[in-house]
Amino acid sequence: RAYYDGNTGGTRAFSSYTLPGNLVIGGRSGYNWDGQIAAVTVYSAALTHAQIKQIYNAQKSRFGL
Repeated sequence: RAYYDGNTGGTRAFSSYTLPGNLVIGGRSGYNWDGQIAAVTVYSAALTHAQIKQIYNAQKSRFGL
């Protein structure tokens, strides 16, 4: 699951995933991110929507949100 500003941004089902190389946040080959990313966290298990909201609300004031 992907979230932005505490809201669901997308869901993708898989049983396992292996990265073919370095992890790139905010862009890919031929595409440059034209914005800002304040924080990125990768968890080893899916979090509930309530957990995401709690984390977002606890951190958002750091970024003027």
